[in-house]
Amino acid sequence: GGGKWERIELPENADRLVRFVFRNDSLGFAIGEAGSIWQLADDQLVDGRKTWKRVNRPSRYLLLGGQFKDDFNAVLVGGGGTFLSTATAGADWDASFSQTRLEGKLSSVFFADQKNGWIVGSGGAVYVTRNGGRSWNAQVSGTKSDLFGVHFLDSKRGMVVGDAGTVEPAAGLALLDAAATKPFGFMPFYPGPGLGGHCIPIDPFYLTWKAREYDFATEFIELAGK
Repeated sequence: GGGKWERIELPENADRLVRFVFRNDSLGFAIGEAGSIWQLADDQLVDGRKTWKRVNRPSRYLLLGGQFKDDFNAVLVGGGGTFLSTATAGADWDASFSQTRLEGKLSSVFFADQKNGWIVGSGGAVYVTRNGGRSWNAQVSGTKSDLFGVHFLDSKRGMVVGDAGTVEPAAGLALLDAAATKPFGFMPFYPGPGLGGHCIPIDPFYLTWKAREYDFATEFIELAGK
């Protein structure tokens, strides 16, 4: 229960590790710098306990997040738009599974089921897949802050968290994205400042809304509107 901790030495020198990804007590990975992946080893016991073995590196980028979809399928994400997939419980990893070129530092990935998944990362990046990760579409997050975590309760309701205290519900984005896939006349409109028209009294408030994406405060514009 965390009352006592002991150090477990890896069999060889390791790069810095930043995250665990577990399916159960016998299936898990430790991931980190330079594409390091260490897998829990059933066949290597030390003092009667399981230890860890290094997996061949499919990427040289920092790995930051991952998730098991089931006992065999798992995904990892990281720097340089890295997206890795395995269908063999980590025996081998495929760096070309996704047909979409992802960009930036990807921090977290979450699949609500086998098909619906999300990735978040630097600069407010949010990507969504509806086909298990084969292809991804960018979503409008409404922030430029780095995003570090994503979690969904189902295929429509979720939250993302990030830098500067960012906490955003993702339900609206998921609903818009799902509706936009229908083969009839639907045009998605994403959240904005809530103002319309193009005139002198309106433009400054658009600037205020846009400035918030970059953590700027426009106090005089807001005061002028009161």
